[in-house]
Amino acid sequence: MILKPSGMRKLHWNVNASEWHYDLRGRGQVAEFGPDDVACIPMGFGHAIRDTGREDLEIVQTWGNGKFEEIDLDRWIASNPRYLLRNNIAGASDATIGKLKQG
Repeated sequence: MILKPSGMRKLHWNVNASEWHYDLRGRGQVAEFGPDDVACIPMGFGHAIRDTGREDLEIVQTWGNGKFEEIDLDRWIASNPRYLLRNNIAGASDATIGKLKQG
């Protein structure tokens, strides 16, 4: 994966495997990492990846399962009813839920 400076891979989670990152170049953040660092995101933990440096962030990603599965937060919001979103996003008003559903 290559991210441009200030670029971001949106919030998502992997439902069937842990995700591993090996940073080839640049600086990124799931937690702060740099060249030759390895990051592991346990299965089911929501995360995003952001380029925090001044050059492209280039990482190798692998998953601990031969079948790749992930859920993007925006897709989860779009596919669930409002009552479920209200129950899972503490304090969100109906107006906020409506804006989230619009994408």
